[in-house]
Amino acid sequence: IANCRDILKVRSIGEHKLFKKILSEKALANRNQIPIVVKTWVMMISNVNDVSFESKVFNQTMRDADITASQEAEIAKVYDKYLSVINMLENAGNKFAAKKLSSEVNMISLVPFFYESVRLDIADNLMYDFVSEFFCEKSFSESYKEACMSGSAKASQIKKRNDLLTEAWNK
Repeated sequence: IANCRDILKVRSIGEHKLFKKILSEKALANRNQIPIVVKTWVMMISNVNDVSFESKVFNQTMRDADITASQEAEIAKVYDKYLSVINMLENAGNKFAAKKLSSEVNMISLVPFFYESVRLDIADNLMYDFVSEFFCEKSFSESYKEACMSGSAKASQIKKRNDLLTEAWNK
């Protein structure tokens, strides 16, 4: 974190109220939101097939991160929509999906879809429908679950999660 060129902007983005919702007090104190912000940015600007969050790659990405003002605004919109959907899930009593959305791996995996929904002005209730269906307790994908386990930072696992989410997104 200390090597991050854009640390002040990344810390500012990390103040978003979403993080108070999904991270514990201890995680916030440890500034766990900092790498999440950079991962969000990476998932928004990169071809998902080229993304890796393994330390040997991500440490350099953290160091070189240079988030523009327009990207910062778009990240805020993604986080606003993401928080809105979590709140909708909780209000509907869908604790399983709300908990899944509070996971860093799932959040980062969903960024491209929430980003697309911001760019296309897709209503929050449609995003709610998408995540409710994908993260349905009774039919939750074993393949997706496996891709979230060990090695989840590897490019192959990121791609696998994205492929499964893309398949559901296109339905």
